[in-house]
Amino acid sequence: MTRISGLIGRVFRRGKKVFREILRLGVEDPWGESYRRERALFSYTGWDRYWLDINRPQHTPTLEDLDVMEFDLLRFVHAIDKGLQLPNRKVAFGREKIRCILTMLRHLICFKNCREQVIAWAVEVLRQYVEVLRNDLETKEYSPTDRSELVSWLNELERELDSLLSMGELKIESPESNGLSNVYYQRRSIRQWSKKPVEDAILRQIVEAAVWAPSSCNRQPYKFIFIRSEHGKRLLLDVATGGRGLAEHAPVIVLLLSDVRAYYAPSERHLAYIDSALASQNLSLAAHELGLGTVWLNCATEDFVKEDRLRNELSIPPWYAIVGALAIGYPREGFQAKPPVRRCVDNIILHERFGSLR
Repeated sequence: MTRISGLIGRVFRRGKKVFREILRLGVEDPWGESYRRERALFSYTGWDRYWLDINRPQHTPTLEDLDVMEFDLLRFVHAIDKGLQLPNRKVAFGREKIRCILTMLRHLICFKNCREQVIAWAVEVLRQYVEVLRNDLETKEYSPTDRSELVSWLNELERELDSLLSMGELKIESPESNGLSNVYYQRRSIRQWSKKPVEDAILRQIVEAAVWAPSSCNRQPYKFIFIRSEHGKRLLLDVATGGRGLAEHAPVIVLLLSDVRAYYAPSERHLAYIDSALASQNLSLAAHELGLGTVWLNCATEDFVKEDRLRNELSIPPWYAIVGALAIGYPREGFQAKPPVRRCVDNIILHERFGSLR
């Protein structure tokens, strides 16, 4: 019975890929062939969800087109920002991503629509990239070929940034609490950790806060596995994309599970993930209040071999969905996470119906 359940789960997950292909059909390309050609440099499944037909003409972007480009920009700049925190960076890492970021910035600067903060943040991260890699030139040893290539790339990037900055002043504004608790505005994703252990009593406190999150019909379907061993962390990080090189140094990683037996109707198929995600936000905010740092680790993998290995090693029953994971620990002494950027609420709030921006 267990093998049958596992097979059904695999068929369902692979079926989602077919559904994504269906979503691609009949949707215009808002940016033209050159932008999509740059996007195609990456094996990033999100690229082809909305663009397919290369023969369709370019058109003036709508607010929806700009939203999708803003999502892409946030994701790619986040990847560069995270890469700057890696201790063993590759030479001139992220060049193709950055070229794509520059293409997106050229478009978005022409149609800002309350996106100035996101644009300013992206430019600031690229400036930090230049500064950090120029410092690497002074402090690290490179072969003559690598050094020449890196200098050429940084000079090219600086020229592009100067060109963007000439199009208008860009300034990142600090978030305002607006009368709400600062916990919502001061929480940061932490990726540099102290070796100070996290006590079981503290972990219990944050779980007690997590279970007070709302859940559908008060079902509270979650389980939290706290992983401290190096072996367990390696297994988890094989599944959790984006956490390698950073999260393994956290004292604890908590794996979030959701019991799908709590849900019956087909209309409830997403609730196992929604309910556990609500609990994870409480978990993260409670950890921040207690002086801990957290960072979310995405476990949405399609590598079933690695997922099965993780399930077998941690004895996770097949009726528990793996929702995600949080690395938890005390931030490294002296480490100050830079404030992130948030999308403009004027592009998020709608009135009465879709598309009714004020």
